[in-house]
Amino acid sequence: MKEFMLISLFVIPCCKAADDQPVAGSLLAAFMGRGDAGKPGISWNQAVQQYMPIENKEELLLSSEQIEAIPANLNLPQLRRLFLIDNQIEAIPANLNLPQLQNLYLEMNRIKTIPANLNLPQLRLLYLSNNWIESIQANLNLPQLQDLYLGNNQLTAIPADLNLPQLEGLYLEMNYIEHIDQNIFTQFPNLKYLNLNENPLTQENIDALREAARLTNRTIAISANKIGSKYANPDPDKSVKPAKRTKKN
Repeated sequence: MKEFMLISLFVIPCCKAADDQPVAGSLLAAFMGRGDAGKPGISWNQAVQQYMPIENKEELLLSSEQIEAIPANLNLPQLRRLFLIDNQIEAIPANLNLPQLQNLYLEMNRIKTIPANLNLPQLRLLYLSNNWIESIQANLNLPQLQDLYLGNNQLTAIPADLNLPQLEGLYLEMNYIEHIDQNIFTQFPNLKYLNLNENPLTQENIDALREAARLTNRTIAISANKIGSKYANPDPDKSVKPAKRTKKN
């Protein structure tokens, strides 16, 4: 009898950078990385040695390198895209000196909080899914941010004043948020899409949010939300859901 090996394939969808250039190939390379998941953590300086000099680079692919920390004051004036997926980073330094950075990929790290005054004036896309984020400080100071990805973290609330005037997409699926103020669309005047799937929202809150979205012509995703001990409004299109990170005590 012949034996067959099943090869699992996955596709990372093509997305666009802030300058409207496709980055699917870069994203795939960044996600796959070149590092060994079992190797010990290394410093930023060790990780970037292969790319030296880096002062004038527009893109850095540093995923799966087991980097432990991002140094403050990087001073990379030309950098537009920074991939740091699947590392050991626990914090985002405030006041990073990255004046041209447009896309920042920090999924699958150990980040616990988002500090105030990130001071990234050109940042459009911020990916922070699959971390340990428990809190977000007010006034992030990201005036051009358009999409913020915070799925599969440990958030229980969203601060009232994040200072994100251009935000269009807010992704909060698979967290522990029990209540979202229905005035959230006032807080983010340009918000077009809000994802709250798989959060322990009450039915009353869900109904208020849906009505607010309808009145303001916004799109909101609320499915598989825990009410008491049951999940309401299951999404029939999702036959397999990603495993949710166990909440830390």
